[in-house]
Amino acid sequence: MMMHSRLFFKGAVFLLAAFVPVFAEASAADCRSGTDCLIKGRDIYNALNPGKSDFVADEAVKDAKTVEQFSKARVYFMTACEQNVAAGCTYAGHLYVIGVANMVSYDRALEYYDKGCRLGDGDGCSYMGKMYATGNAVGKDHGRALEYFRKSCEMNSADGCNTLGTYYRDGLFLDKNPVKAKALFEKACTAKKFMGCVNLGDLYGSGLGVEKNYVRAGAFYETGCKNGNGEGCVRLGTYYEQGLLPGGNHKKIRSLYEQACSLRIPEGCLKTGNMIYEGKGQPVSYSGARIFYDKACSLSDGEGCYRLGKIYDRGIGINQSIIMGLLYYSKACSLDYYDACVTMGRRYETDPRLRYQNGTAAFYYSHACELGNGQGCADYGYLMEKGLSRGNGDPEKAKEYYLRAVELHHGSGYGYIGAMYEFGSGVETDYLKAGENYRLACDMKFGPGCTGIGYLTENGLGVGLSESRALEFYDKACMLEDGEGCFRIGRHYYELFSSTGKHENMVDASRYYEKSCDLNHGSGCERMGMLYKTGESGIQSNDRALMYFRRACMLEDGEGCLGLGGLYEEGRGTRADDGEALHYYSLACAKESGAGCAMAGNFYENGRGAEISIEKAGEFYDRSCSLEEKSGCLRMAGLHADAQNTAEAEKYLRLACNLDDGEGCYRLGLLYSENERFAEAGRYFERACSLNSEKGCRKTGTMSAEKK
Repeated sequence: MMMHSRLFFKGAVFLLAAFVPVFAEASAADCRSGTDCLIKGRDIYNALNPGKSDFVADEAVKDAKTVEQFSKARVYFMTACEQNVAAGCTYAGHLYVIGVANMVSYDRALEYYDKGCRLGDGDGCSYMGKMYATGNAVGKDHGRALEYFRKSCEMNSADGCNTLGTYYRDGLFLDKNPVKAKALFEKACTAKKFMGCVNLGDLYGSGLGVEKNYVRAGAFYETGCKNGNGEGCVRLGTYYEQGLLPGGNHKKIRSLYEQACSLRIPEGCLKTGNMIYEGKGQPVSYSGARIFYDKACSLSDGEGCYRLGKIYDRGIGINQSIIMGLLYYSKACSLDYYDACVTMGRRYETDPRLRYQNGTAAFYYSHACELGNGQGCADYGYLMEKGLSRGNGDPEKAKEYYLRAVELHHGSGYGYIGAMYEFGSGVETDYLKAGENYRLACDMKFGPGCTGIGYLTENGLGVGLSESRALEFYDKACMLEDGEGCFRIGRHYYELFSSTGKHENMVDASRYYEKSCDLNHGSGCERMGMLYKTGESGIQSNDRALMYFRRACMLEDGEGCLGLGGLYEEGRGTRADDGEALHYYSLACAKESGAGCAMAGNFYENGRGAEISIEKAGEFYDRSCSLEEKSGCLRMAGLHADAQNTAEAEKYLRLACNLDDGEGCYRLGLLYSENERFAEAGRYFERACSLNSEKGCRKTGTMSAEKK
């Protein structure tokens, strides 16, 4: 009897039919004896699984033709069982686990396995053990399970010996004993339970109870694979791919993975998809990879679902579908693939299309943390620190999650603690402690930690001032795929280009800005858009500028939305459209771009893209001024001056002047001069002159001459 040892470790839906006395179901079968019924039933059973030594029941059998055949086999097996043919009882039990025609019933399977075992079928005893091990239809009882596995193996059931071997290998509810495990696996392998051969390979591959020997391990994997055990195929392919066995090549490796996939081993489907996605041994084919990721996902492989989600989410080789991406991410998370849980959390926390649902984000981060993912713990702690998940902020509780992240060997915990000390969140501001924690985070290869210590070093906060050391930290952050680190080092090279004009500095700036953008850092995308718009990079391209500004805006970068609005206003790379321009200027303002607010105000003031609205213009100008955009303060002063509201006009002109705007200082001087406040007027004309206002300088000269 050869059934997959993982059969009972798969989830299943209970679809119980109304109770019928279990041994009264068999109808008349066209077989002469119980043994003849067993043979006929097994012929059908094996024909439905050609070339496979193991059968995996992932879900209830629903295909009409297959249901018909399995139903016929079940009649044969139950008839054989009624005539006390032990193996017939065990096979009948299997069909109730497989779920022919949606009739999944562990209760009935248990009765058939029990009878098979009592009649002397070792596999029936083995599967009784699995029922007790998993708690299906009976209370979970590993002591009883072990009794059945021992009995099964004594009855020469290869399945029972193999399963008992895993208990000794892993030390499950008895003392770990690799030597006994090896003997049991050998017995199973010899008896053609090929998972036993694969388990032997694992012992030789790990050196557990035997001398490590990759060649012997590979030989056992090959035996399993050639006899229809998909786990053997995927392990053998992995050994070739990792260079642990000679003679491997992409064609051979992919063939092994595909064979494993055809045997319903999800890792085989996943690894085939990875090879196709990465173009190993053939040109890259995203559509081909998608097919195998879909197969892996359908076999309940969380990483397969996650990779499929990324393909849809990012539109890789297919029309982008964020909804499909989220569906697959969600399924991956439900399958306990924690990277998917973190991704879902990030989307709900930061994506405006999902309405910034921090409560939902907290759920996904918390689940990732429970699964042992340090990043999930840290992100959950951050929401707790800021009071974004529920209730008021709780820095102390947040710190517990940050330290949990550290325990899980993720530097993000130290990174968040560093930020607490840098910004005084729940603690006294302490740049020295901030630097210590950022450095620890950086040492643990958490990129934002390197950026944090780089910023403190660049500005001499709690650590020694050193531009060169800061750049080293930013570079390390960038190598660790932190977009902010790439952006900061790109900005350094851009400033060098601005001062020296050296082309190589612009090349470096573009390289770092582009990598920053690739890492979803909006400011990096905005800078790339500006370089293409102005042609500073050596290439002027409105189309590329449009692409980068659009991506920056999607990444919540206000300046990116501002740039996009400018292209629509000017009709560069797209048709001129004041309505679209106003839309993006308004978006820029919502993302705290003062210049965006000022442009939106200008459009409302002049009736561009919308009806004239001085009220809305004023709201945008006021917001612009509060974001320290000089032009917004000036425009707001102009509106108040037109309305003859001198006090308010004076207030906004003073705000503009305080922001070092020469025009604001000059106009404030004029206002005081008109009201014969000449001393104050003189001070503001001088201030305007110092800010390179020629009109301010002329007025200063005139007033000096008049004094003489």
